[in-house]
Amino acid sequence: MEYPIHLPDDVWLIILSYLSTQRLCAVAMVNKWFAANIGRCITSLDLSLGSLYGHRVTDAILQRLSALTSLDLRGNNTITDDCVSGLSALTSLDLDSNNTITNDSVSGLSALTSLDLSYNRTITNVCVSRLSALTSLNLRGNRTITNDSVSRLSALTSLNLRYNNAITNNGVSGLSALTSLDLRGNRTITNDSVSRLSALTSLNLCGNKTITNNGINRLSALTSLDLSCNNTITNDCVSGLSALISLDLSCNNTITNDCVSGLPALTSLDLSYNETITNNCVSGLSALTSLDLRQSYNYK
Repeated sequence: MEYPIHLPDDVWLIILSYLSTQRLCAVAMVNKWFAANIGRCITSLDLSLGSLYGHRVTDAILQRLSALTSLDLRGNNTITDDCVSGLSALTSLDLDSNNTITNDSVSGLSALTSLDLSYNRTITNVCVSRLSALTSLNLRGNRTITNDSVSRLSALTSLNLRYNNAITNNGVSGLSALTSLDLRGNRTITNDSVSRLSALTSLNLCGNKTITNNGINRLSALTSLDLSCNNTITNDCVSGLSALISLDLSCNNTITNDCVSGLPALTSLDLSYNETITNNCVSGLSALTSLDLRQSYNYK
C-alpha cells in the first residue's frame, strides 16, 4: 500500500467518495493504490469533447471504472465499443454528436434508463428498440431513429424531439407514460398525437408552428409550458391551464394580461423580450418566486 496515512482500504474508499471526479483523477496520477482502486469510487464521468479529461482518458483507463453509472461521451472519438460494452452498470449515456460508439456496444447495455442521441448518426433502430428500460430519450436533430423503435419504448417519460423531423405521430401517440415532451422547432408532431398525452406535465413549444390550441387545451396536468417565440397558442387555451407553475413567454407577443393574470399558481415567469405583459398583470401574481425581465419592453 502506498497511501500516506495507514488506514483500512474501505476507509480510504469512503474518503475518496467525497472527492470530485477531477480530484480523483489527479490523485490517481500520483498514487498507484489510488489508481488501481479509483474505479470503485467514480460513478459519473464527463469525457465530452472539450472537457478536462475528454482527450486524456482511454479505453484502458475507463474499463477500470466498474461502478460507473453515468457517462458523457459527447463528441468523443477516443473511447470505443470494446470499452463501453463492458460498462454494464451504466444507466445514463450521452452520445450527442458521437460517431464512434455503435450498436454493437450500446444494444447490450440493458440497464440504460437515459440515452442522448442528439445529432448522432451511428446508433440505429436495431439498438434502441432493445433498450426497454429507457425512461428518457433525447433525439434532438437525430435523423436515424424512427417510429419503429420509439413507439416500442412504453416506459418513456421524457422525450426530446427538438428540431427532429424523423419521428411522426405514429411514434409518439402511444407513449402514454410521457410527462415531458420537447417540440421546439419540430414540424412533424401534430395535435392528433399531443392531445392524447394526458400525463404531460412539461411541454416545450418554443418556435413551434404546428401545435395549436386544440393540441394542448385538454392537457390539464401541465405545470410547465414554454411558449417562447410562439405565435400559434392563444389566450383561450392557456387561460384554462390552471395547474401551470412555470410559463415562458419570452419573445411572445400573443399571450396577454387577460390570460396570465388568471394563473395564480405561477411561481416562474419568463418575460424577456416580451411586449404585451404589463405591471397590472404581474403585480397580481403573488406566488412568483422567479421572474425574468431581460430586455422586457414594459419594465425598462
